[in-house]
Order: sequence, then C-alpha cells, then structure tokens
Amino acid sequence: MGSAAQTPAQVYPGEADCAAGDQWCADTVIQRPLGGVTDAKTTWQNRPTYQQVVQLPNHR
Repeated sequence: MGSAAQTPAQVYPGEADCAAGDQWCADTVIQRPLGGVTDAKTTWQNRPTYQQVVQLPNHR
C-alpha cells in the first residue's frame, strides 16, 4: 500500500518529539543535547544539490 492511501498519522506515526501526522516536525533534524548545549529543530528537505543534462550524439 502506498503512502497516498494512508492517513498522515499512519505515514508519520509520531514519537516523543513530534505528534502523529506532523510531517513538518517528522522531517526535521533533532539534535541530541550535549552537556548543557541544546539546539532547536532544524528543517530539512531532500533536494538535489545540482541537476545535470547530458547530451549524447546520434551515432558514433
């Protein structure tokens, strides 16, 4: 079954840091605290860093 047929709560079930169905929160980077240093959630999207076009000749 594809994710399009599921509810947001099924695709993003939730955890201690994010509520069920909250895609924005589920797609963030959550840092672990180190001593007294804490960081806020960092938004992240999987996008290509560059796009490339390749042109091949018709014949050799």
